[in-house]
Amino acid sequence: MKEEKLVFNFEYSCETEQERLVRSFLENKLTNSLGGIYTNYKLEQGSKDVLSESEGLAMIYYAYTKNEEKFREHYDFVSNRMLLRNNLVSWRVGEDYKYSASASIDDLRIIRALIIGYSVFDNKDYINLAKKISTAVYRYECKKGFLVDYYDGYNKSNTITLSYIDLYTLNLMGNYDLRFKSIYENSRWILENGKIDGTPFFAYKYNFTSRRYSNDLKADMLQNAIVVEHLAEDNIFYLDFIEFIKNEMNTKGAIYSQYDIKTRKPTSTMESTAVYATLARIALYYKDIDLFNMLLRRMMAFQVKDKSSKIYGAFGDVRTNYAHSFDNLNALLALRVGGCYVKENTD
Repeated sequence: MKEEKLVFNFEYSCETEQERLVRSFLENKLTNSLGGIYTNYKLEQGSKDVLSESEGLAMIYYAYTKNEEKFREHYDFVSNRMLLRNNLVSWRVGEDYKYSASASIDDLRIIRALIIGYSVFDNKDYINLAKKISTAVYRYECKKGFLVDYYDGYNKSNTITLSYIDLYTLNLMGNYDLRFKSIYENSRWILENGKIDGTPFFAYKYNFTSRRYSNDLKADMLQNAIVVEHLAEDNIFYLDFIEFIKNEMNTKGAIYSQYDIKTRKPTSTMESTAVYATLARIALYYKDIDLFNMLLRRMMAFQVKDKSSKIYGAFGDVRTNYAHSFDNLNALLALRVGGCYVKENTD
């Protein structure tokens, strides 16, 4: 990889009270003494584990807010506690163990954070770690010119989950390592051809052995939202998806976690903070501020406003104290990137 420092024009200057509350919860209630973010506030078995997805999201947030002290805490946690001998990132670590498997979506997210962090903070530690992980991604998480889901310490996956294809980051990596130019192009082909004909949805997986997409009956909204966000970041837009979301919000006032692909009707009554946060960020790419605020208002219904609650400020269940890191970090990012567009009636 070359030592070129890319220039990013991220200026997310507006901070809301909602953002301050969730950030305070994450920093004071969900972060351990070493800088890792626990999976869940509710202290069940395994909830003190730290996921690589959480660390990547946190690092991106602190790069956006230009807070190097906090960025460095998470950089240190990743480099000291999560990095495997092969230079991939363990997808999950506990207090005295780490899993040998890595997930490409999480590795790419951390690489993205490090590349942006190098630009923002001008610290070569960050680009040097990005180089290490990128080289390992090419060796262990790519196969015959394509990104794959994971490397488990022994074998590469033979599939790619479409939501794992982070085009923006693959394109960034291509600026440093030319081998990722073709990985980017091939991965973009997988994504664009994964659109299910006659629907706003995308297939869940692609299998490299059968050369076929999964034949899904139901669409997972979080997976679809992540796919559409990755495409929008690469200036690829699908109006039928955004129109579907607008219609659901206008007619039902909610987006559910799962839909029947053929009928487009919800097959679940569950809602998700992370879904609303991701869709809200997508609305900004589509320059639809009204939809952004509609989605954000619904997301804010899940933020705990009771000051006596142990999870005050978090997005979670006040009855069970269930507050998952992925939900809260996605909400934090949506509030940061859209803070200047938030209308006063989002509470």
